[in-house]
Amino acid sequence: MSHGDVSPTVPVAHAMLSPRNRVGWLVACGGRLVACGSGIRWYLRELMGDSSYARYLAHRATHNDPTPPLSERDFWRQKHRDDEASPRSRCC
Repeated sequence: MSHGDVSPTVPVAHAMLSPRNRVGWLVACGGRLVACGSGIRWYLRELMGDSSYARYLAHRATHNDPTPPLSERDFWRQKHRDDEASPRSRCC
């Protein structure tokens, strides 16, 4: 058995891909990067509390509250006022 009979088991390098396959590879990688970035963005928004107002509006919509919702500015004022009045365990 000579070395020419053995097929290589090393994966094909990116530079060796045809232009069509290279585009597919880049699209696949780009999709994964976008998904990863979206996950990081969601995590940071949840961690910092940026999504609290959106959750407040969604909660009001599902419970059919007849009173008009607070503006975003008033919502944050009320939230900080409540946090100061009744402190609980939090990181900062």
